[in-house]
Amino acid sequence: MHYLSMISAKSFFVFIAWFLFALALFFANIQDIWSSFVARRWTPAEFWQLPWMDSLSGSEFSSYAKKETYLYEVLEQRYYDKEKIDGTKMQENALKWFVEAIWDPHTEYLTKEENEVFDESMEGTQHFEGIGAVVSKKKDGIMISEVLKWSPAFTAWLQPLDIIVQIEGESTQELSLSEAVKKIRWPKGSVVHLGIFRQRAEWDEIEVFDIEVTRWTIDVPSVTMTTIPYSWWSAVHIEVSIFGEDTITKLQQALFQLTWSYTAVILDLRGNDWWYLPTAVELASYFLTKNEVVTTAKYTILPEETLRSEGYATFVWLPTVVLIDGMSASASEIVAGALQQRGKVSVIWTKSFGKWSIQTIQPIDDWSMLKYTIWKWYLPDDTTIDEVGLTPDFEVEFDRELFASGWVDTQIQKALEILSDPTQRVGDEPCCGNGTAY
Repeated sequence: MHYLSMISAKSFFVFIAWFLFALALFFANIQDIWSSFVARRWTPAEFWQLPWMDSLSGSEFSSYAKKETYLYEVLEQRYYDKEKIDGTKMQENALKWFVEAIWDPHTEYLTKEENEVFDESMEGTQHFEGIGAVVSKKKDGIMISEVLKWSPAFTAWLQPLDIIVQIEGESTQELSLSEAVKKIRWPKGSVVHLGIFRQRAEWDEIEVFDIEVTRWTIDVPSVTMTTIPYSWWSAVHIEVSIFGEDTITKLQQALFQLTWSYTAVILDLRGNDWWYLPTAVELASYFLTKNEVVTTAKYTILPEETLRSEGYATFVWLPTVVLIDGMSASASEIVAGALQQRGKVSVIWTKSFGKWSIQTIQPIDDWSMLKYTIWKWYLPDDTTIDEVGLTPDFEVEFDRELFASGWVDTQIQKALEILSDPTQRVGDEPCCGNGTAY
């Protein structure tokens, strides 16, 4: 009995010792957790989840989201200049940088304001308040690819291939195209200060200067069409500035309104870097017979798709010259490439941009959107022009000095020369009086 009492007493003291040791560890952890609670100002609900919170999914994304939340809370509670804390702006920028980390200039997150500009532009014909310059994104800034006649940019002597390096003193190098457009536009009558980088025609003189441009109301038609008399015949000049939803409708309307006859076509895709694929296929259909291949689309997870001409064939038997430049990209290259490989179309000027990706849009909520690359396109012979561009049949440099002084378009002049000389043309269609279209 005495022996059993000794064992029981010994077990009791061992139990007490272990209990006190566990209690000490418990209070030590509680103190650490409480210190963390006080220092980081967690709410009671968050406090009970801190040491043992389960990962939402175990993914890097959920870890990133937690870090983002934590960083915002620290800044919101401890940052000295609290008036600089704008949660909405910080969140929008975080989403932008998240997408930009892919390093695809054609994939971007669009805010509400940028989405509104994008939706407006996709309608085709544009009506807005700005300076009247068609711009595209380049690594050094924002490139002016086209200056609309009699616009504020025109009267300020801005020229194609000028690079906007600053807008109101802010560098454009890190701005997306949507952000730059937002800063240049609105409101009518106000002045925007631009920093311009220009390299002259001789390519040995560089000019950097500041310029003030007064914004005004601008109308940009997706399609303009005029007849150009040359010698004793005429060519129809079809300038497609935008591949939008109304482009083909505008093309049909312009054709109906033409009053002069024509025996040749100049399709002008210079400065057009739009990517709206359905319009590209329809436009090519005016120059191709039915079922001719326009392009082949290759996706990541979907089957390969071949897109073919609808066979409108309005201009299929007319001598045609296509004008492209270094800013002709995406849909323009699809059209020009398909017509060039048909073997009966001359392509003029320097190599095109070399963009072989096509984007789609994914609405995120009621106001924001993701524009991202979904597939790569290939020419009818299954080749690609990625970062290479289309090789023109005739290289004719754009004379910027002549254009600025007298607005003489040397490339259109060359197109007319080619159309009038059968020895220069690609293909064997008759021209210049041997047939008439209306």
